[in-house]
Amino acid sequence: MPGEPMEREKLELIKRVGIISWSLIGIGVIVLAALYLVYFLRFAFTPLVLAILLAYILSPLVSYFERWVPRIYSTLIAYLIFLSVVAIILVFVIPVMVQQIRGFIEGLPFHLARAREIGAALGEQYLRMQLQLPPALENVVESAISEFQAFALSILRRAPVATISLISAIATFILAPIVAFYLLKDLKRIGAFFLEVFPESRRETVTSVISIINRAVGGFVRGQLTVALIVGIMCSLVLIILGVDYPILLGMIAGLFNVIPYLGPVVGAVPAAIIALLDSPIKALLVVVLFFVVQQIDNALISPNVMKHYVGVHPVVAIFSLIAGGVLFGLWGILLAVPLVAVAQELVLTFVLKKKGVEVKAAGALDGEGSKAEKKEKIVR
Repeated sequence: MPGEPMEREKLELIKRVGIISWSLIGIGVIVLAALYLVYFLRFAFTPLVLAILLAYILSPLVSYFERWVPRIYSTLIAYLIFLSVVAIILVFVIPVMVQQIRGFIEGLPFHLARAREIGAALGEQYLRMQLQLPPALENVVESAISEFQAFALSILRRAPVATISLISAIATFILAPIVAFYLLKDLKRIGAFFLEVFPESRRETVTSVISIINRAVGGFVRGQLTVALIVGIMCSLVLIILGVDYPILLGMIAGLFNVIPYLGPVVGAVPAAIIALLDSPIKALLVVVLFFVVQQIDNALISPNVMKHYVGVHPVVAIFSLIAGGVLFGLWGILLAVPLVAVAQELVLTFVLKKKGVEVKAAGALDGEGSKAEKKEKIVR
Protein backbone atom coordinates (compact mmCIF):
# COMPACT_ATOMS: atom_id res chain seq x y z
CA MET A 1 0.00 0.00 0.00
CA PRO A 2 1.20 3.60 -0.66
CA GLY A 3 1.08 4.58 3.01
CA GLU A 4 3.18 1.66 4.24
CA PRO A 5 6.62 3.08 3.27
CA MET A 6 5.74 6.36 5.00
CA GLU A 7 4.61 4.54 8.15
CA ARG A 8 7.78 2.47 8.06
CA GLU A 9 9.89 5.64 7.78
CA LYS A 10 8.05 7.19 10.75
CA LEU A 11 8.63 4.08 12.86
CA GLU A 12 12.29 4.05 11.84
CA LEU A 13 12.61 7.74 12.77
CA ILE A 14 10.94 7.15 16.17
CA LYS A 15 13.27 4.20 16.74
CA ARG A 16 16.34 6.32 15.90
CA VAL A 17 15.17 9.16 18.16
CA GLY A 18 14.62 6.67 20.98
CA ILE A 19 18.06 5.12 20.54
CA ILE A 20 19.74 8.55 20.41
CA SER A 21 17.77 9.78 23.47
CA TRP A 22 18.63 6.75 25.59
CA SER A 23 22.23 6.91 24.39
CA LEU A 24 22.47 10.56 25.47
CA ILE A 25 20.91 9.71 28.85
CA GLY A 26 23.38 6.86 29.28
CA ILE A 27 26.32 9.08 28.33
CA GLY A 28 25.06 11.75 30.75
CA VAL A 29 24.86 9.24 33.61
CA ILE A 30 28.36 7.95 32.82
CA VAL A 31 29.75 11.50 32.68
CA LEU A 32 28.10 12.45 36.00
CA ALA A 33 29.40 9.27 37.64
CA ALA A 34 32.88 9.97 36.26
CA LEU A 35 32.76 13.58 37.52
CA TYR A 36 31.66 12.38 40.97
CA LEU A 37 34.51 9.86 41.02
CA VAL A 38 36.99 12.52 39.93
CA TYR A 39 35.74 14.88 42.67
CA PHE A 40 35.90 12.11 45.29
CA LEU A 41 39.46 11.25 44.24
CA ARG A 42 40.41 14.82 43.26
CA PHE A 43 43.70 14.86 45.16
CA ALA A 44 44.83 11.63 43.50
CA PHE A 45 43.68 12.92 40.09
CA THR A 46 45.60 16.20 40.31
CA PRO A 47 48.85 14.81 38.81
CA LEU A 48 46.80 13.07 36.09
CA VAL A 49 45.01 16.29 35.15
CA LEU A 50 48.34 18.13 34.99
CA ALA A 51 49.76 15.28 32.90
CA ILE A 52 46.87 15.58 30.42
CA LEU A 53 47.39 19.36 30.19
CA LEU A 54 51.11 18.85 29.59
CA ALA A 55 50.36 16.20 26.97
CA TYR A 56 48.07 18.67 25.16
CA ILE A 57 50.83 21.29 25.21
CA LEU A 58 53.52 18.95 23.86
CA SER A 59 51.32 17.00 21.44
CA PRO A 60 51.98 19.26 18.40
CA LEU A 61 55.75 18.93 18.89
CA VAL A 62 55.51 15.14 19.18
CA SER A 63 53.39 14.92 16.03
CA TYR A 64 55.75 17.25 14.15
CA PHE A 65 58.87 15.18 14.85
CA GLU A 66 56.98 11.91 14.36
CA ARG A 67 57.08 12.55 10.60
CA TRP A 68 60.78 11.67 10.63
CA VAL A 69 61.35 9.42 13.66
CA PRO A 70 59.32 6.82 15.63
CA ARG A 71 56.92 8.17 18.26
CA ILE A 72 59.11 7.20 21.22
CA TYR A 73 61.95 9.32 19.82
CA SER A 74 59.67 12.20 18.84
CA THR A 75 58.34 12.19 22.42
CA LEU A 76 61.89 12.27 23.76
CA ILE A 77 62.79 15.18 21.45
CA ALA A 78 59.68 17.09 22.56
CA TYR A 79 60.63 16.48 26.19
CA LEU A 80 64.18 17.67 25.57
CA ILE A 81 62.82 20.92 24.14
CA PHE A 82 60.36 21.22 27.03
CA LEU A 83 63.07 20.58 29.63
CA SER A 84 65.35 23.10 27.90
CA VAL A 85 62.65 25.76 28.21
CA VAL A 86 62.11 24.77 31.86
CA ALA A 87 65.88 24.99 32.46
CA ILE A 88 65.99 28.49 30.97
CA ILE A 89 63.10 29.52 33.22
CA LEU A 90 64.83 27.97 36.24
CA VAL A 91 68.08 29.79 35.47
CA PHE A 92 66.72 33.23 34.62
CA VAL A 93 63.20 33.61 36.05
CA ILE A 94 62.84 31.35 39.10
CA PRO A 95 65.81 32.85 41.05
CA VAL A 96 64.27 36.31 40.65
CA MET A 97 60.86 35.04 41.80
CA VAL A 98 62.39 33.12 44.73
CA GLN A 99 64.32 36.24 45.73
CA GLN A 100 61.11 38.27 45.57
CA ILE A 101 59.18 35.66 47.61
CA ARG A 102 61.97 35.60 50.21
CA GLY A 103 62.04 39.39 50.28
CA PHE A 104 58.28 39.51 50.74
CA ILE A 105 58.37 37.03 53.66
CA GLU A 106 61.30 38.84 55.28
CA GLY A 107 59.54 42.17 54.86
CA LEU A 108 56.22 40.85 56.18
CA PRO A 109 56.60 42.51 59.63
CA PHE A 110 57.21 45.84 57.89
CA HIS A 111 54.18 45.31 55.64
CA LEU A 112 51.98 44.48 58.65
CA ALA A 113 53.21 47.57 60.50
CA ARG A 114 52.63 49.69 57.40
CA ALA A 115 49.09 48.29 57.05
CA ARG A 116 48.38 49.23 60.66
CA GLU A 117 49.76 52.74 60.04
CA ILE A 118 47.50 53.17 57.02
CA GLY A 119 44.54 51.89 59.02
CA ALA A 120 45.36 54.27 61.87
CA ALA A 121 45.77 57.18 59.44
CA LEU A 122 42.40 56.41 57.89
CA GLY A 123 40.93 56.27 61.39
CA GLU A 124 42.37 59.68 62.30
CA GLN A 125 41.13 61.13 59.03
CA TYR A 126 37.72 59.72 59.78
CA LEU A 127 37.73 61.26 63.27
CA ARG A 128 38.52 64.67 61.76
CA MET A 129 35.62 64.25 59.34
CA GLN A 130 33.26 62.74 61.92
CA LEU A 131 31.68 66.02 62.94
CA GLN A 132 30.90 66.87 59.32
CA LEU A 133 29.35 63.49 58.37
CA PRO A 134 25.67 62.51 58.75
CA PRO A 135 25.10 59.67 61.28
CA ALA A 136 24.13 57.14 58.57
CA LEU A 137 27.30 57.86 56.57
CA GLU A 138 29.44 57.63 59.73
CA ASN A 139 28.40 53.99 60.21
CA VAL A 140 29.21 53.16 56.58
CA VAL A 141 32.68 54.76 56.76
CA GLU A 142 33.47 53.11 60.10
CA SER A 143 32.43 49.70 58.78
CA ALA A 144 34.48 50.17 55.59
CA ILE A 145 37.63 51.10 57.54
CA SER A 146 37.37 48.12 59.88
CA GLU A 147 36.69 45.72 56.99
CA PHE A 148 39.66 47.08 55.03
CA GLN A 149 41.99 46.66 58.01
CA ALA A 150 40.82 43.09 58.63
CA PHE A 151 41.04 42.19 54.92
CA ALA A 152 44.54 43.60 54.41
CA LEU A 153 45.93 42.04 57.60
CA SER A 154 44.39 38.62 56.87
CA ILE A 155 45.92 38.49 53.38
CA LEU A 156 49.35 39.57 54.59
CA ARG A 157 49.31 37.09 57.50
CA ARG A 158 48.33 34.19 55.28
CA ALA A 159 51.03 34.90 52.68
CA PRO A 160 53.76 32.66 54.26
CA VAL A 161 51.29 29.78 54.69
CA ALA A 162 50.14 30.16 51.09
CA THR A 163 53.76 30.17 49.89
CA ILE A 164 54.55 26.96 51.79
CA SER A 165 51.37 25.32 50.43
CA LEU A 166 52.37 26.32 46.90
CA ILE A 167 55.84 24.80 47.28
CA SER A 168 54.41 21.54 48.69
CA ALA A 169 51.85 21.40 45.87
CA ILE A 170 54.59 21.80 43.26
CA ALA A 171 56.46 18.92 44.91
CA THR A 172 53.38 16.66 44.58
CA PHE A 173 53.10 17.47 40.86
CA ILE A 174 56.53 16.12 39.96
CA LEU A 175 54.75 12.94 38.90
CA ALA A 176 52.80 14.77 36.17
CA PRO A 177 55.61 14.96 33.53
CA ILE A 178 56.30 11.23 33.94
CA VAL A 179 52.63 10.36 33.37
CA ALA A 180 52.47 12.82 30.44
CA PHE A 181 55.45 11.09 28.80
CA TYR A 182 53.69 7.72 28.79
CA LEU A 183 50.44 9.32 27.61
CA LEU A 184 52.23 10.88 24.64
CA LYS A 185 54.25 7.77 23.85
CA ASP A 186 51.29 5.36 23.94
CA LEU A 187 48.55 7.72 22.77
CA LYS A 188 47.77 5.71 19.63
CA ARG A 189 47.59 2.46 21.59
CA ILE A 190 45.24 4.05 24.12
CA GLY A 191 43.07 5.36 21.27
CA ALA A 192 42.98 1.96 19.56
CA PHE A 193 41.97 0.28 22.83
CA PHE A 194 39.19 2.85 23.35
CA LEU A 195 37.82 2.30 19.81
CA GLU A 196 37.38 -1.41 20.50
CA VAL A 197 34.32 -0.48 22.59
CA PHE A 198 32.44 0.73 19.48
CA PRO A 199 31.12 -1.31 16.53
CA GLU A 200 33.46 -1.36 13.55
CA SER A 201 30.92 0.51 11.39
CA ARG A 202 30.98 3.46 13.82
CA ARG A 203 34.70 3.67 14.51
CA GLU A 204 35.51 6.07 11.68
CA THR A 205 32.84 8.53 12.88
CA VAL A 206 33.95 8.19 16.52
CA THR A 207 37.57 8.75 15.47
CA SER A 208 36.60 11.94 13.60
CA VAL A 209 34.59 13.31 16.55
CA ILE A 210 37.34 12.51 19.08
CA SER A 211 39.94 14.09 16.80
CA ILE A 212 37.87 17.28 16.51
CA ILE A 213 37.32 17.49 20.27
CA ASN A 214 40.99 16.74 20.92
CA ARG A 215 42.17 19.51 18.57
CA ALA A 216 39.70 22.03 20.01
CA VAL A 217 40.52 21.28 23.66
CA GLY A 218 44.26 21.10 22.98
CA GLY A 219 44.20 24.41 21.12
CA PHE A 220 42.14 25.99 23.90
CA VAL A 221 44.58 24.85 26.61
CA ARG A 222 47.59 26.14 24.65
CA GLY A 223 45.76 29.38 23.88
CA GLN A 224 44.84 30.00 27.53
CA LEU A 225 48.42 29.43 28.66
CA THR A 226 49.67 31.81 25.96
CA VAL A 227 47.18 34.50 27.05
CA ALA A 228 48.16 34.00 30.71
CA LEU A 229 51.85 34.43 29.82
CA ILE A 230 51.22 37.59 27.75
CA VAL A 231 49.01 39.16 30.44
CA GLY A 232 51.52 38.18 33.14
CA ILE A 233 54.36 39.87 31.24
CA MET A 234 52.27 43.02 30.65
CA CYS A 235 51.28 43.24 34.33
CA SER A 236 54.90 42.70 35.40
CA LEU A 237 56.02 45.54 33.09
CA VAL A 238 53.32 47.81 34.57
CA LEU A 239 54.54 47.06 38.10
CA ILE A 240 58.20 47.58 37.12
CA ILE A 241 57.37 50.97 35.55
CA LEU A 242 55.41 52.03 38.65
CA GLY A 243 58.19 50.85 40.96
CA VAL A 244 56.03 48.36 42.89
CA ASP A 245 57.92 45.74 44.92
CA TYR A 246 58.01 42.10 43.70
CA PRO A 247 56.84 42.98 40.14
CA ILE A 248 57.57 39.63 38.44
CA LEU A 249 55.95 37.58 41.21
CA LEU A 250 52.83 39.77 41.35
CA GLY A 251 52.62 40.03 37.55
CA MET A 252 52.75 36.25 37.09
CA ILE A 253 50.09 35.82 39.79
CA ALA A 254 47.86 38.24 37.86
CA GLY A 255 48.53 36.35 34.61
CA LEU A 256 47.64 32.97 36.14
CA PHE A 257 44.41 34.26 37.70
CA ASN A 258 43.49 35.84 34.36
CA VAL A 259 42.58 32.33 33.15
CA ILE A 260 39.56 32.38 35.50
CA PRO A 261 36.70 34.45 34.03
CA TYR A 262 35.05 37.32 35.95
CA LEU A 263 36.73 37.12 39.37
CA GLY A 264 40.15 35.92 38.18
CA PRO A 265 41.50 39.31 37.00
CA VAL A 266 40.11 41.02 40.13
CA VAL A 267 41.66 38.47 42.50
CA GLY A 268 44.93 38.60 40.54
CA ALA A 269 45.09 42.38 40.91
CA VAL A 270 44.43 42.42 44.67
CA PRO A 271 47.97 41.40 45.86
CA ALA A 272 49.62 43.98 43.59
CA ALA A 273 47.19 46.70 44.70
CA ILE A 274 47.78 45.92 48.40
CA ILE A 275 51.59 45.97 48.05
CA ALA A 276 51.35 49.25 46.11
CA LEU A 277 48.99 50.69 48.76
CA LEU A 278 51.59 50.05 51.46
CA ASP A 279 53.83 52.44 49.52
CA SER A 280 51.34 55.02 48.29
CA PRO A 281 47.55 55.25 47.73
CA ILE A 282 48.20 56.99 44.39
CA LYS A 283 50.44 54.11 43.30
CA ALA A 284 47.74 51.61 44.30
CA LEU A 285 45.18 53.54 42.26
CA LEU A 286 47.52 53.54 39.25
CA VAL A 287 47.99 49.77 39.59
CA VAL A 288 44.22 49.22 39.59
CA VAL A 289 43.68 51.54 36.61
CA LEU A 290 46.53 50.10 34.51
CA PHE A 291 45.58 46.49 35.35
CA PHE A 292 42.06 47.38 34.18
CA VAL A 293 43.53 48.73 30.92
CA VAL A 294 45.54 45.50 30.46
CA GLN A 295 42.35 43.51 31.04
CA GLN A 296 40.48 45.50 28.38
CA ILE A 297 43.34 45.00 25.90
CA ASP A 298 43.23 41.29 26.67
CA ASN A 299 39.44 41.06 26.18
CA ALA A 300 39.40 43.09 22.98
CA LEU A 301 42.63 42.05 21.24
CA ILE A 302 44.81 39.40 22.88
CA SER A 303 42.35 36.61 23.79
CA PRO A 304 40.23 36.72 20.59
CA ASN A 305 43.27 36.71 18.27
CA VAL A 306 45.19 34.08 20.25
CA MET A 307 42.09 31.86 20.29
CA LYS A 308 41.67 32.37 16.55
CA HIS A 309 45.22 31.13 16.03
CA TYR A 310 45.00 28.13 18.37
CA VAL A 311 41.32 27.18 18.15
CA GLY A 312 40.31 28.41 14.69
CA VAL A 313 37.40 30.61 15.86
CA HIS A 314 37.09 34.11 14.40
CA PRO A 315 37.66 36.88 17.01
CA VAL A 316 34.12 38.27 16.53
CA VAL A 317 32.62 34.79 17.00
CA ALA A 318 34.84 34.25 20.06
CA ILE A 319 33.70 37.53 21.67
CA PHE A 320 30.00 36.84 21.04
CA SER A 321 30.34 33.24 22.25
CA LEU A 322 31.93 34.49 25.49
CA ILE A 323 29.10 36.99 26.00
CA ALA A 324 26.40 34.41 25.21
CA GLY A 325 28.07 31.78 27.40
CA GLY A 326 28.27 34.21 30.32
CA VAL A 327 24.62 35.28 29.98
CA LEU A 328 23.31 31.70 29.66
CA PHE A 329 25.59 29.69 31.96
CA GLY A 330 27.68 32.17 33.96
CA LEU A 331 31.29 31.30 34.86
CA TRP A 332 31.30 27.86 33.23
CA GLY A 333 29.66 29.28 30.12
CA ILE A 334 32.51 31.76 29.66
CA LEU A 335 35.14 29.12 30.39
CA LEU A 336 33.78 26.56 27.91
CA ALA A 337 32.26 28.85 25.25
CA VAL A 338 35.23 29.03 22.87
CA PRO A 339 36.15 25.30 22.81
CA LEU A 340 32.47 24.32 22.41
CA VAL A 341 32.03 26.75 19.50
CA ALA A 342 35.24 25.37 17.95
CA VAL A 343 33.95 21.79 18.25
CA ALA A 344 30.55 22.75 16.79
CA GLN A 345 32.24 24.60 13.91
CA GLU A 346 34.41 21.63 13.02
CA LEU A 347 31.54 19.15 13.33
CA VAL A 348 29.54 21.23 10.85
CA LEU A 349 32.49 21.43 8.45
CA THR A 350 33.26 17.74 8.74
CA PHE A 351 29.81 16.15 8.63
CA VAL A 352 27.05 18.52 7.45
CA LEU A 353 28.87 20.08 4.50
CA LYS A 354 30.52 16.78 3.62
CA LYS A 355 27.10 15.12 3.31
CA LYS A 356 26.02 17.92 0.97
CA GLY A 357 29.07 17.31 -1.18
CA VAL A 358 30.59 20.72 -0.41
CA GLU A 359 34.39 20.77 -0.38
CA VAL A 360 35.81 22.53 2.67
CA LYS A 361 39.29 22.87 4.08
CA ALA A 362 40.14 21.48 7.48
CA ALA A 363 40.58 24.24 10.03
CA GLY A 364 44.34 24.24 10.24
CA ALA A 365 44.39 26.42 13.32
CA LEU A 366 42.66 23.67 15.18
CA ASP A 367 45.14 21.07 14.16
CA GLY A 368 48.33 21.31 16.15
CA GLU A 369 49.60 18.30 14.26
CA GLY A 370 50.93 17.68 10.80
CA SER A 371 52.54 19.81 8.16
CA LYS A 372 51.19 22.90 6.44
CA ALA A 373 50.37 20.79 3.41
CA GLU A 374 48.40 18.39 5.59
CA LYS A 375 46.52 21.29 7.15
CA LYS A 376 45.33 22.34 3.69
CA GLU A 377 44.09 18.86 2.91
CA LYS A 378 40.44 18.73 1.83
CA ILE A 379 37.96 16.97 4.09
CA VAL A 380 36.07 15.55 1.13
CA ARG A 381 38.19 12.98 -0.62
